[in-house]
Amino acid sequence: MSFLDPPRCPQCSSVIDLKELWRAAPKSRGSLLAGQVGIACPVCGVKLRVLQGRVQVSAFVPFVLAVPLGLLASGFVPTKDAAAKAKAIMVCVCAIYGVSLFLQIRLIPRLFTLRYVHEGEQVDYPLVVLAEDLARQREALEAEYRNQLEPADDGPAWRCKSCGEENPGTLNECWKCQALREVPEDVH
Repeated sequence: MSFLDPPRCPQCSSVIDLKELWRAAPKSRGSLLAGQVGIACPVCGVKLRVLQGRVQVSAFVPFVLAVPLGLLASGFVPTKDAAAKAKAIMVCVCAIYGVSLFLQIRLIPRLFTLRYVHEGEQVDYPLVVLAEDLARQREALEAEYRNQLEPADDGPAWRCKSCGEENPGTLNECWKCQALREVPEDVH
């Protein structure tokens, strides 16, 4: 197993993508999740705690890489001037730090590890609320869609006086020629 393999469920060994959890969960100190965060395995349903040890260790990687690689890269700068050399070192260190920081942030969801939730342990599940909200929104959209598909019962079908086309009772103008429906005079 590689250091950057995505986390797996300890029960069923299925890969669990934590990108959505990373987006939804509250953060503290930049790249750490706030509090004790959990997730349910989408395959077997077991409740898991998200551990952040590798994320904390990876926070030092940009610092550890930037200085030695910056010094190494500045060795290739063809100048004898000390000020230009110092400037080149600074540019190289900053560039390497920025690139390594960007990579670390992109890889954070793969750095999390998972374990079973211990009995009595308090864990927040930020995606459960999100999933419930999405289910409610989906139900509302489906109900609205069903209402649009099912015609309202506004009386019997009628025939257009202009073109002779038959129209459902829900329409007040002909679907073919857009002539207005003639209402019988005894209805007024």
